[in-house]
Amino acid sequence: MSKVLETKIKSIIRNESGMGNERIGSTTIYGKLTAAGVEVSDLEVTEVLLLLEKEKLITVALQANQEDQEKHGEYLITWINNKL
Repeated sequence: MSKVLETKIKSIIRNESGMGNERIGSTTIYGKLTAAGVEVSDLEVTEVLLLLEKEKLITVALQANQEDQEKHGEYLITWINNKL
């Protein structure tokens, strides 16, 4: 995992979530990255999200059901630290 990818994901989270006013799924983050031409795997997005959670910059929840997982990805960001 690169710091460049981590920085891009942080930027997407800040811009797309309104710093916590809207929830954002890992699929949305993946889609934004690939739309911008970034080559990234689902696993890399998950790794960054889990790292950010470990650093207490975000909180993620595992999607409860299969339909939500397909719609929003495996994880949903539920809280964002203003230090992100």
